[in-house]
Amino acid sequence: MRGGNMQVLFVLLLVVFSGFLLFSHRNIKSESQFTIAGRGLSSGGVSFVIIGTLVGGASTIGTVQLAYTFGLAAWIFTLFSGVACLVLGLFFSKLLRSSEVVTVSELIGLKFGKRIQKYSSIFGSVGMYIHIVAQFLAAMSIVETVFGFGGISSMLVVFVLIFVFVASGGIVSSSSVGKIKVYLLYGLMVMGAAIALFKQHGLFSLINAVPDMNMLSLFSYGKAKALKDMFSMVIGVLSTQTYLQAIFSAKDIKTARKGAFLSAALIPPIGLFGIIIGIYMRIHYPELAQNTTQVFPYFIKMYFNPIIAAIFMAGLTIIIVGTASGLTLGVTTNLYVDILKDGILAKFRVSEVFKLKTIAFVVLASSMLIVVLGLDSKILDWSYMSMGIRGSAVFVPLLLIMLVKDEDYLKKLSPVVWLSPLVYLLLAVLMG
Repeated sequence: MRGGNMQVLFVLLLVVFSGFLLFSHRNIKSESQFTIAGRGLSSGGVSFVIIGTLVGGASTIGTVQLAYTFGLAAWIFTLFSGVACLVLGLFFSKLLRSSEVVTVSELIGLKFGKRIQKYSSIFGSVGMYIHIVAQFLAAMSIVETVFGFGGISSMLVVFVLIFVFVASGGIVSSSSVGKIKVYLLYGLMVMGAAIALFKQHGLFSLINAVPDMNMLSLFSYGKAKALKDMFSMVIGVLSTQTYLQAIFSAKDIKTARKGAFLSAALIPPIGLFGIIIGIYMRIHYPELAQNTTQVFPYFIKMYFNPIIAAIFMAGLTIIIVGTASGLTLGVTTNLYVDILKDGILAKFRVSEVFKLKTIAFVVLASSMLIVVLGLDSKILDWSYMSMGIRGSAVFVPLLLIMLVKDEDYLKKLSPVVWLSPLVYLLLAVLMG
């Protein structure tokens, strides 16, 4: 199949999938359906929302990219995503689902007051906003590989796709995308790792051919930074509106807990498959070090049948765009519920869903500016930064709410909630 035919198939698959989302979720009319699926998601639906948002560019292209450079340390993102989902199921799902709120900042506001609700919502939104940038970078690398577009053209294509995904049906759309993503992810990553191992004549041969044995350590890019990234992942996942929104959307507490456990089991293996591909590419294509975001797309293009490659390139784009749309939904929900709903938006006599979609459009349009300013940044660097910011603003008050049952004493701890994001930012700057 020539390049032009591959491009046609790639576009056709994306159009069909986007059309499916728009058609199947055209009846989403209420705010409750858009944001929390009417609190009716099954355990599978909960898991699909979490995986559909958590596993995207950072877990695929970003993991292969980091594995190409540092090896096993690239597993930190998916491994500790799984750890975080396990903690979410064990300790936080009951508190969150029983609260009957729409945003985690709402729950914080009930305990600490409206001002802290808005404060934590802003920081949490900024953290998710930064993670959207990582998805832009990852999806753009695929569009550039398939079509040879420049950065701006690729960015505009990705923008349109993300907006279609998030506007088609909110949290229900995120669950549908997540279900498809699970099958696409495992199909793509298992086949990719199998091809790499076959070409390298097995796992032991791959290990023996590693150019630097330090790449086989989980701390290969520095123990202090690795530990910080592990910590950031756990508290970041436990503080992200979209992942917690999945818990809020569950039918009941038991369902929410099962959905978190299912996510914990499914996410970590994806990272291991990506590491195999990344190390293989480092061994055989050292020249790609100049543009490491292209490593995984290049692998797909080189080692898959062109028809399969087109399908998987489109699938990988869906995986990444699905994550970006879920994050955009989280930011949109935070801004709408915690800040804008009873403020400036109350003056406009249009449907609540239209207001939500408008906020989503503005969030995406403005995030493109950051993409333009940071095109050369490593995808996982953006992701870890975003996790830390979210965690510092949301995890600390959430943990206090879970541990401190005396509400009067809890309110006295408000200064801790105010200071934690500022302390994190100061430490991040000092530690580089």
